[in-house]
Amino acid sequence: MSRILIADDDDNLRYSFRRMLEGKGFSFIEASDGREAIAQAKQERPDVIVMDVRMPVLSGLEAFEEIKRALPEVPVIIMTAYGTTETAIEAMKRGAFDYIVKPFEVEEMRALISRALERGQDEAQGLDLGRPAQEPHPRPGLIGSSRAMQRVYKAVGHVAGSDVAVLLLGETGTGKELVARTIHEHSPRQGGPFLAINCAAIPETLIEGELFGHERGAYTGAEQRKIGLLQSAAGGTVLLDEISEMPPSAQAKLLRFLQEGEILMLGGERPVHVDTRVIAASNRELGAEVARGQFRDDLFYRLNVVSIIVPPLRERLDDLEALVAHFVCRFGAEHGKSFARVSGRAIALLKARRWPGNVRELMHVTRRAVIVGHGPVLLPAHFFPETLDDLGDGTAQPDLEVPSGAEQLLRQLVDLLRARPGVRLLPTLERLAIDYVYQQAGGNQVQAARPLGITRNTLRSRLEKYDIGLRPAEEPPRDPIPRPAGRASSAAAGPGVVVLTPHVLPQTELARPSAGVSRDDRQSHRRHTDDRWTARARRPGSRGVREGGCRLR
Repeated sequence: MSRILIADDDDNLRYSFRRMLEGKGFSFIEASDGREAIAQAKQERPDVIVMDVRMPVLSGLEAFEEIKRALPEVPVIIMTAYGTTETAIEAMKRGAFDYIVKPFEVEEMRALISRALERGQDEAQGLDLGRPAQEPHPRPGLIGSSRAMQRVYKAVGHVAGSDVAVLLLGETGTGKELVARTIHEHSPRQGGPFLAINCAAIPETLIEGELFGHERGAYTGAEQRKIGLLQSAAGGTVLLDEISEMPPSAQAKLLRFLQEGEILMLGGERPVHVDTRVIAASNRELGAEVARGQFRDDLFYRLNVVSIIVPPLRERLDDLEALVAHFVCRFGAEHGKSFARVSGRAIALLKARRWPGNVRELMHVTRRAVIVGHGPVLLPAHFFPETLDDLGDGTAQPDLEVPSGAEQLLRQLVDLLRARPGVRLLPTLERLAIDYVYQQAGGNQVQAARPLGITRNTLRSRLEKYDIGLRPAEEPPRDPIPRPAGRASSAAAGPGVVVLTPHVLPQTELARPSAGVSRDDRQSHRRHTDDRWTARARRPGSRGVREGGCRLR
């Protein structure tokens, strides 16, 4: 049984919570002020805390700070009747699970508590960052113990002790520069400079002068002698990244340097001996570039004495958790943040991704998560904000088997719609699905959003886009062809339309009682739960209670 701590100075609200969730697998702990909430949280260790932002003795935000220090893994829902941007931002900055403004619907709060419980279980099964998250400035380097990386480590060990040329092959973002740096750091040249040069970033007209240097007056604008990059790294190692982008003229000079150890500066008359080791890297297959005539075959053979293939991230997913832990530690130190763990659901989403940008893409995704993350646990929404809108609650949806006969019915529906000129299939099908589920849910947006697999905010925008409203039971469905986006008219329902709304306590009801609810009826609210329903006449243009739901204040 899950334990819920309700902290609010309103006795009626706490009573309403108890009646709202009683008999649904919850046990309750109550607190009427901030100090009592802290004491109850430390003593009872609840699974979820629902806390008002304004309470006597100690405010909800101040109590929340102390509770998070003592129980960082417990999700806390902040609620208030004073919904301001500043309060919402402050609550989320301090690590609140969510923030909700009174009045709210019963179903909305139930769904919120359920998600908080799921997150608490998810966080307990995630990646424990442990002590590395406290290291001040972790040193970048090769990370991973997968079989693919073990082969890389062995190859590095074989070539590090010699001066032989090495060719690193692999997709963009796999970490070829780190492999080159590791070779340098384990070689006799480790005391010398390491210089990484991106050949694609240097204009073709300047690359020869940048690599090999130039004498004064070698070309217009060369007002003084300049040492080339290869010579400036003498005694060390140079990485020529994206070497396939090097122009043919520079390829010829590089070949001579690799064979003779000499360079000829632009405008120079005598070759200069340079003691620099060269490691080349490419995200293209150089053999194919040779076949197309885009790369010199003799230079390819000279570079390809030893080649090391750096695996893409999708082939070393066993290393993903170690990489994430490293990046969280690194960027946490940069931004003055620390995290205890990464949720299990977030790790599952990270492992399910294809990662076309490989480790570099993972690094940027994790950096974003650290920047926007709050609280002790990093969650799916911190890594992939788009999952909240696309997947409802940020979880990956399993592929569902299509029921027998559904595909045939869909084909018939598509053929029927295609027969009508001007029909756009996808918007029409979306409108039909949303309208049907919304009517079946009695206009309850929370219940309708769940089977549709979208968030309530997304559903609300679709209802407005397609001008969908709750229809009386006897009214037939409207034409499925989507109309231009626009807000539904409040008078469209017509006078006297009956809207079902649940009874709740008078102290917790959002809407003021309308003329259709008697005083005796209001006084009887305390004796009934939200399972009792009554009909209320809705006047054209009136705001009233939200359709299909009851709200608490």
